[in-house]
Amino acid sequence: MIGDPNTPASRGVSIIPYRQGKFAISKRLSPSDKCPGLWQFPGGLVEVEEDTVVAAQRELHEETGLNIPSQRFIFIGESPPLAGYKGEKYIGYRYGVVLFENEHLLNPEPEKHTAWEWVTGAELKNRAMLFGIMTYAFDFQRLLLSTNERP
Repeated sequence: MIGDPNTPASRGVSIIPYRQGKFAISKRLSPSDKCPGLWQFPGGLVEVEEDTVVAAQRELHEETGLNIPSQRFIFIGESPPLAGYKGEKYIGYRYGVVLFENEHLLNPEPEKHTAWEWVTGAELKNRAMLFGIMTYAFDFQRLLLSTNERP
């Protein structure tokens, strides 16, 4: 059971940066963080009344320094309500974005996570990830391959 059924769920976004068959991930650092040591994609909470794609765009900018137009975000899926860190309900919205060679990921929040690393799908499978997001990464990759999407 996930908390009080009458309590609205928090909303969060995850963004899966993808370029030439690789995913960008970083490791959470802060000991005060809720999940230190786990690997992650950029993401965070959606503000009240904020559109999820706008939140994805904002979070990608906050965590990587990139300003990507909202039209380039591809909706991958929505998780069912999950138990959050303290038992609260949490719904995750997953987006993918294909990056071009000239779009470089910065690390404006070095106190929160390591620099971004580009990893293959095989390497991704060997990393402990947050919230089972890895499934969405591979769904995004399959979608791109099925449509012959290339950066």
